Amino acid sequence: MLVIPTAMPVVRTVAAVNEVIYRVCRLPMPINIDKVREIAAGSWVCSAQAAKTDLGFEVGAPLIERLRQTVQWYRQEGWL
Repeated sequence: MLVIPTAMPVVRTVAAVNEVIYRVCRLPMPINIDKVREIAAGSWVCSAQAAKTDLGFEVGAPLIERLRQTVQWYRQEGWL
């Protein structure tokens, strides 16, 4: 994946242009005003530490293992 650092005013301008294209041509655009709001919302990093501290919750397996289990189940069910 290519990541290009871009100033938010540029991203908002691209989103606004994409909104106009969508409204005129009805072509869905990957970047729109709603996506820019999500991007600009701030950090998307989270931690389960509060759940562990406050509730005693601990995950039963690492994420990669749970993803493997999910893929295996999807294959068994014919979804993949």
